[in-house]
Amino acid sequence: AASDVYKRQVDLSGRHRVGLGGLEPDAGEAVDGGAEAVAGPDGDAAQDVALSAVLGLGPGACEAPRTDEMPVALLGIGTGLAILEIGARIYVGRLVAIETPDMPDLDRAQVHGLSWWAMKPNLEHYEVKSHSVAIDKTPLSDADSFMVSTNALGLRNPPLEPEGSRVRILAIGDSTTFGLGVDNHATWPAQLERLLNEEGGEPRYEVLNAGVTGYTAWLGLRFLRERWLELDPALVIASFGVNDWRIWGAMSDPEREATWAGIEPGTRGLRVLKMARLVVNDIIKRDEAGPVPRLSEAEYQDALLEIQSLCVERGVPVFFVLWPEAGQIALCDPTPVHYQGVLRALEASGEVRVIDLFDAFVAAHEPIYFDSVHVNETGTLLAAEAISKAVKQVFAGLGEDRGTTRACRTSPDA
Repeated sequence: AASDVYKRQVDLSGRHRVGLGGLEPDAGEAVDGGAEAVAGPDGDAAQDVALSAVLGLGPGACEAPRTDEMPVALLGIGTGLAILEIGARIYVGRLVAIETPDMPDLDRAQVHGLSWWAMKPNLEHYEVKSHSVAIDKTPLSDADSFMVSTNALGLRNPPLEPEGSRVRILAIGDSTTFGLGVDNHATWPAQLERLLNEEGGEPRYEVLNAGVTGYTAWLGLRFLRERWLELDPALVIASFGVNDWRIWGAMSDPEREATWAGIEPGTRGLRVLKMARLVVNDIIKRDEAGPVPRLSEAEYQDALLEIQSLCVERGVPVFFVLWPEAGQIALCDPTPVHYQGVLRALEASGEVRVIDLFDAFVAAHEPIYFDSVHVNETGTLLAAEAISKAVKQVFAGLGEDRGTTRACRTSPDA
């Protein structure tokens, strides 16, 4: 989870707003002596005035050039638009591609769209050494850096085993599934695969790690629908909730996807024009509505249920992981925080099956958290052990055994 992303975007927006200084006139006020702003109910006129100024359109910009000036004018316009288009691609990428300022190494290991991002394929022992933790904001030392490798699909796995040779389990989620801070072999999906196969014999299991830092249930649902279900998993394990309640700007994830769809690569039209309107809209909305969570509680719940529905349609069982925060473990307090209550309510109603890691984490005999949510290799092993029990039971047709004991220590380590 990138806890400083919103601050980063506020800083960026602040700079943009300074750059747009004076471009939001009062009703009837002219900009650069041209195009008057006629305030409408939705502010479109004010936006158009701002767009004109952003694009450098001054008085007489719409007048037809003289015939002898036409070739030069067309060349100038074409060159100008090309420069603006190139600038838009760079500018939009910096504005809307989700950045993790504390992890520039990890950013460079990702491919970014405008409303999505994913791990680059075919990374080999890529070192992430610029990560910083949330507790004290001090960078990890080089000794604490971690290595990332991906296969041809961008999964944090070796190449896929031949189809039909393994029982395939798909793990989708955020940075807790991805394994922020630990090497490939120490992520909980990798440790789950090892635990399931350590007894030998058949069947053999393959656990695919499709976790991506910063993901919400909305983005997980999108990639599950568009890509990962094609891998034909026998079981899906989903872990979301760390990022869903966080604020990354003036738009939620669904709004961001709908808004930026028109300027994603491959869409028609000049992206610079669409980008400029997006910037103005974002500034106006930020002023009017203020920042919003990436998903509301209702949107989070709907995304979880849609993940469940997609899997059920294919006859694929699904578990949802409830990932506790460091503070809950330190206090031995399972009271839900943020959107955890949504997941527990869905479990209580019988709509979804949940693997709650609280008991596993609170029983740890050593510190496992290195920030508010991410755990070290000991913690990922505890997660894998708890998840493996549920997985073995579901494949054995025994259902899920939800333990109720809590092994709270008198001086728990966070």
